[in-house]
Amino acid sequence: MKGDGHAKPRKPAFWKRSRKKEKATEEKHAINRNVSTGNGKHSVAGKSPVRSILAVIAVLAILLMLWLGISCIRKTGPFSEELETDFFHMYSGKVMGNDTIRLVVLSDLHNAEFGENNCELVEKVRKLSPDLILLAGDMVDKKSSNTDIVVSLCAQLKEIAPVYYGLGNHEGTMMYVNGLRVDGLLRDEGINVLINESSDVTVKGTAISIGSVATGIYNFDEYSAPFMEEFEKKDTLKILIAHFPDLFYERLADVNVDLAVSGHYHGGQVRLPFLGGLYSADHGLFPKYCDGMFSLTNAKLFVTRGLGNSHLFPRINNRPQIAVIDVNGRKDGTMTGSVE
Repeated sequence: MKGDGHAKPRKPAFWKRSRKKEKATEEKHAINRNVSTGNGKHSVAGKSPVRSILAVIAVLAILLMLWLGISCIRKTGPFSEELETDFFHMYSGKVMGNDTIRLVVLSDLHNAEFGENNCELVEKVRKLSPDLILLAGDMVDKKSSNTDIVVSLCAQLKEIAPVYYGLGNHEGTMMYVNGLRVDGLLRDEGINVLINESSDVTVKGTAISIGSVATGIYNFDEYSAPFMEEFEKKDTLKILIAHFPDLFYERLADVNVDLAVSGHYHGGQVRLPFLGGLYSADHGLFPKYCDGMFSLTNAKLFVTRGLGNSHLFPRINNRPQIAVIDVNGRKDGTMTGSVE
């Protein structure tokens, strides 16, 4: 008889759902046990591979930052402040015979010192046996009234070879804004300070005219153009010191000299492999004529990376540079290179 009390009571629907959930959970645990012990058909890792990769990247990033931090503090690796000497060669038919005239170019010291009283810098220059030493400006720091460093350095360099000094913006501010006439102090030491003027010298029988413009592009026409008009007429080996490379973007792009030397950009502050200098405060990212030897319409332009720093941001992969330019009376002397 139906409903006699012996029939099994029906399980409520929620119990069926709960039981299905429990079975699914048990199956999941069983799979995980098989994975952790290497049993069963599953062989995937217990942890997400993406999380593992991210963890490795994080560890490498931390190690990189530690290395960079230690390098910055110790001035090693990409932050090295060890002097580097780079060699450049150019041909000029104005050089007598097969002689070579050796120029050493220094720039942008910004009152830095390499050894006590810059003894390391002086000794490296001495070993290079230059015929002339060219200083392309910003050897002082406009935020300081200290002139002793540059005067002492120039006095020592003069004992090696004649020194020709062109002004940069830091000398300009020191002299014409702060009223500190560093040019007079240098001349008292026998240094040839050139301010929109030139000086003639004979080296190994070759007549050379060394000139310097003391302005940038904004006041060039007023102060420097008259000098340049006369200087370009000379038939000697003409060397021009012009601190600002952007003068050669347009204003002096077709200048009639044999060699021009500049600085100012600090080699782009950060040197990137295959790309070169990263930044200039005047012209932003990847400035033109940032470092090295360039061919203009009628001249060679050399831009040095310089020696020091005037920014809070450090020089990276950008060691202080002593530049050597050998001006050859023969066309086969065209190699470039560097030494420690």
